[in-house]
Amino acid sequence: MASVGDLSVRIFLDSQGFQEGISKLGTEMRKLQSEFKLASAQLGAHGSELDKLRLKSEYMTKETDLQRQRVQTLEEAHRRAVETKGADARVTQELEIRLNQARARLVTMEQSLTDVNNQLTLQSSSWGKLGSSLQAAGDKLQAVGKKMEQAGKELSTKVTAPLVGLGALAAKASIDLETAFTGVIKTVDATEQELQALKQGFETMAKLCRLPPPNSMALVRPPGSWVSKKKTSLVLQM
Repeated sequence: MASVGDLSVRIFLDSQGFQEGISKLGTEMRKLQSEFKLASAQLGAHGSELDKLRLKSEYMTKETDLQRQRVQTLEEAHRRAVETKGADARVTQELEIRLNQARARLVTMEQSLTDVNNQLTLQSSSWGKLGSSLQAAGDKLQAVGKKMEQAGKELSTKVTAPLVGLGALAAKASIDLETAFTGVIKTVDATEQELQALKQGFETMAKLCRLPPPNSMALVRPPGSWVSKKKTSLVLQM
């Protein structure tokens, strides 16, 4: 139930044309609160902390504006009461109480809004720095990837290909040696041990004369003239 003071204030506000404005501000405040609750529920657990701060900042900014309008209305009503009823009149004092309460609430709202906006600025700055850092890291990784790709191409050209070529040459030399020595075996009457010693002799001659083993074999006389079952010798054609 409304007190006598409340009734006197309402009557005075009605007579001065302030009550409608104050009632409208109260309705706007309740509507704003319901909209904020709905938006918060829709955002739910899926919204980021940054999104929640933005929503809260937007709501509190509108709420503070409405409270500021309420204070201005009460200030004008109090001024009018002092002029028409006097500063000591009951209605004037009741209006002053309401005005002080409205001012205190406005100060609290402004402080809370400042805190939220500071948090929002900090969060936005952190996300911005993180985004810039990730972009820079991505650019560096891309540059490193290109360098590694180029290094891979150079490695393939300068190292892998020559190694493959050396392997092919080594394989060819081995095949040539075996092919040439096969022809010697066909015409030589010798044991396995003697043939192995003969092959090593060809290899040694090739190193001394700087000739491939097949060419060193071509320097010897026809096999039948210098190989016997007892002794194997290498006689150069002069």
